[in-house]
Amino acid sequence: NHRHLVMLLDEFDVLDQPQREQAGKTFFPYLQKWMRAAQGVQFIFVLGRRPEELSTDTLATFKGIPARKVSLMAQEDGMAIIRQSEQHGSLMWRDEAAERVWYWTRGHPYLKQLLCAEIWEGVRAAHSGSMPPAVAADDVNAAIEKTLEQGANAFQWIWNGLPPAERVVMAAMAEAPHEEIGLDELADRLHHSRVRLILRELELEPDTLVRWDLLHPLDSHYRFAVPLLRRWVAAEKPLRRVKAELDSLEPLAESLYRSGEGFYKMGNLEEAERLLRNAMNVNPNHFRARLLLGQVLLGRGDAARAVEMLEPAYHFDARSAQPGLIGALLALAETQDGSARLNTQTRGISEMTE
Repeated sequence: NHRHLVMLLDEFDVLDQPQREQAGKTFFPYLQKWMRAAQGVQFIFVLGRRPEELSTDTLATFKGIPARKVSLMAQEDGMAIIRQSEQHGSLMWRDEAAERVWYWTRGHPYLKQLLCAEIWEGVRAAHSGSMPPAVAADDVNAAIEKTLEQGANAFQWIWNGLPPAERVVMAAMAEAPHEEIGLDELADRLHHSRVRLILRELELEPDTLVRWDLLHPLDSHYRFAVPLLRRWVAAEKPLRRVKAELDSLEPLAESLYRSGEGFYKMGNLEEAERLLRNAMNVNPNHFRARLLLGQVLLGRGDAARAVEMLEPAYHFDARSAQPGLIGALLALAETQDGSARLNTQTRGISEMTE
């Protein structure tokens, strides 16, 4: 039998950062030479990011090395981890409690360990007898909020790895009244939330999220692969807030917006309007382009079209759009007479007081 020294380099992808050029220029080439020369040494690199997110230097280091995706655990293995405290008698588990932990965490190793640790602390602190305490389903429920607090960094790390379109889909699904949701219902929820995602993006998102072990397919429906993540998204990432991230869904729209913003600052309102309208043609959900276009139209003396542009923005994000919409309504009222003017002024006052 041959024995080898195994070196496990966890979270190795933290070296893959643009500001740490020394890693790519010095350490990675050194590591490549070392792996070729080392005798009897096996290397295991643990990466928390997808290969397409890594730099060329980092990918070159792993060229020719077999890769394995560490996915969610099977239920049998997960239940064995949950009940491992029973092996040394520190904590016993009632069946419904162990099943409850599995429900919340499914096969996610870290979140399972985190929830079990919170349960262990809570149950042991409340126990005064000589016999090991037994965890009940209520003990699991009582530990959920603390687990969400303790795991905030892990949840945010998962969230930060999602592009804008995926974030919108996750936020919409987390707010659905039931766990499973079909694509038609998802599209309806996005439509009612005034999110008109590009059809191509909407069609791709569920499959992408399935590959990343964030969603689980069930026939023609989808659910969160880890219900604890759904609970966190629902609490911390409401759809009304996530919608603002749609501005970066289409890079071309963002570029057109920034060009239009530049012409607006130079006082060229005609060219600013043209560019901003092009930006919204590319991405109808570009919120900042809609806001600025409303200001441009108002600056060009077209208060009526400014109101038409800013009212949907107000329903999207009332706080950000309110000043512009009020200004446009007051300007529109100045051009009207009689009941039309009174109605517009009433609308303006209503927006001020909301």
